[in-house]
Amino acid sequence: MLIGIDASRAVKKEKTGTEYYSQEIIRRIINLSTEDKFILYAPYLPGDNNSLNNLPKNAKWKIMPFPRLWSQIRLSWELMFSKEKPYVMFEPAHTIPFFARGRMVVTIHDLGFMSRPDLYPFWERLYLKLSMYYSAKRANKIIAISEYTKNDLIKFFRIKPENIEVIDLGINTKKFNLEKPETKLPENIRYPYIFYIGRLEIKKNIINLLKSFEIALKSNPNLSLVLSGKWGYGKEKIENIIQSFPPSIKEKIIITGYINDEKYLTILKNSAVLCLVSSYEGFGMPILEAMASGVPVICSNTSALPEIAGNSALLVDPNKPEEIAQAFIKVTLNPEFKHNLISKGIENCQRFDWQVSAQKTLETIRNVY
Repeated sequence: MLIGIDASRAVKKEKTGTEYYSQEIIRRIINLSTEDKFILYAPYLPGDNNSLNNLPKNAKWKIMPFPRLWSQIRLSWELMFSKEKPYVMFEPAHTIPFFARGRMVVTIHDLGFMSRPDLYPFWERLYLKLSMYYSAKRANKIIAISEYTKNDLIKFFRIKPENIEVIDLGINTKKFNLEKPETKLPENIRYPYIFYIGRLEIKKNIINLLKSFEIALKSNPNLSLVLSGKWGYGKEKIENIIQSFPPSIKEKIIITGYINDEKYLTILKNSAVLCLVSSYEGFGMPILEAMASGVPVICSNTSALPEIAGNSALLVDPNKPEEIAQAFIKVTLNPEFKHNLISKGIENCQRFDWQVSAQKTLETIRNVY
């Protein structure tokens, strides 16, 4: 069977959640299958360090440069008019091409813009609502990355439960379970520190994270806070909060910007705790990466995070900075509690396997034909 895959997210140099998912799931699907053939559609080829280089013989690239709305215009055109049409098209990141025909499988990661519209700018919210609603209705099968996302699809888009397949993401434990990272910790980062990885934006609840850090310093003044990721919606509000702090607190907040895998592994492995107190998450990959690295996790008790973390993280109300601060204090000043969390986290990671995810995804794609 000829399977088409939108690999536009997987070839991006600076990756976040959906890009990493796309790369991992595409590579593993192709390697699993010996009887299928694959066309990977993208605006350009992957870079040197991308695992999708050197594809096996049953897969090939179709490179189609285009300046804007690549999936909606250029990919749509290709799927409509090319002589070589796939039997099934797999879209790993939300958006099915508007004008494409044929059978479709789409992975939808979250519906945060429906659950918390106040956390998104108007035009982004409008685009996501239109494109994702169309994708959910148009797809022959939807892959949801958590039960929480599945329930949101049923709640907001009225999708029939039988049209949704829940397939968890995986975790590459070999990548994260390193005794000693290859790169050194940046000089401006000093242990012990709280670590956050992800976009620096309102929906990630960065403001309450900052407020809770200020409170925690009263009990543990040695702490620092490291924030890694690109800026997103609400940058000005976040910067204003930081500027409102006295110099003694501001100097303890380190913003690294986007970091590559090598720096990420080093900063994560050396952190005292990873904190993800987002207002909404469809899955929450950083908490699994921290657990696999032997780092304790504090995360929100909302959306999909309790489902993924189980009893292996310290769950907090993301709307209560004081509660988050007390969690920081408990994890950083109570060694026995911290080590217990670490042990539970390592065990929790065993539930999530990329090979299992890829096998289920491949079966889902085949079954719609």
